[in-house]
Amino acid sequence: MINCRQFLTQNNKLSLNFIGLGKMGNTICNNLIHKDYSLLGYDPYTTQDVKIKTTNNLLDFTKNQSIIFSSLPNDKVVTEIFINQSLANFLKPNSIHVSLSTISPDLSKRLQKIHSENSCHFISAPIFARPDGLAKKEAYIPIAGNPEVVSIIKPILEKTSTKVIYFGKEPEKANVVKLCGNFLICSAIESMSEAFNLAESYDIDRVELHKMLSETIFNCLIYKGYGNRVSKHDHTPYENAHFSLDLGHKDMILTKNAAKDTNIKMPVLDILDNKFKKAKEKKLNKLDWSAISLI
Repeated sequence: MINCRQFLTQNNKLSLNFIGLGKMGNTICNNLIHKDYSLLGYDPYTTQDVKIKTTNNLLDFTKNQSIIFSSLPNDKVVTEIFINQSLANFLKPNSIHVSLSTISPDLSKRLQKIHSENSCHFISAPIFARPDGLAKKEAYIPIAGNPEVVSIIKPILEKTSTKVIYFGKEPEKANVVKLCGNFLICSAIESMSEAFNLAESYDIDRVELHKMLSETIFNCLIYKGYGNRVSKHDHTPYENAHFSLDLGHKDMILTKNAAKDTNIKMPVLDILDNKFKKAKEKKLNKLDWSAISLI
């Protein structure tokens, strides 16, 4: 039986540890600065100004039973810290690792196995949000893993999001949900690009078309936000309101590999993959991922 009491500090605060204090991780920490929480962070790479106490030693997270949230950019970095540096092997039994990163379902399965072998718990909870939305707690978070452990983690994540949705006992399911969502966002970007180009070829104002559609039949976050970028050819990497083309391609590659693992055909994904490759050939890597519409 696992409960919150074993993670309380001497002053009766819930001890939360964070690996990865980039824009997303730091924003989450800022949202969780609260009288009921004791926060400790680790990130040797960040240039962010952080408001929480930090450590330069990962092993500080292994002295007691820990709740660790990791917000890291890709499979490579997650693998380096938790597998190559063997952090998962040093955690105290019943410690909890919550991955907030967009990683492959395959890596999620490996992490679940390693944590389980060390009598620890692995939960996957990748975040749908950019830093600006997350700062306003406008995130949606699919979560998956042991339901007993999720019951401890979910109330914490609800303090930094709009909604947390449970998808089952297998952690990789949350990662698949995240990849499905990002694939649909990217597909919408491509579809809007094609539609606005068609309108423009008939001398229709693409910005006015976007305004009409996003206020009527496509009145939703993705069509409003990315539609505005695509209609205005605006792919500037704005501070805290930006998802780089490099990261977008990384997620489409993860989606392609996940589909390959279960023999699912995704012809639209093949089109998107080719557009990302061409965009990178044109050195558009650092622009917003909506810049695939320039191809």
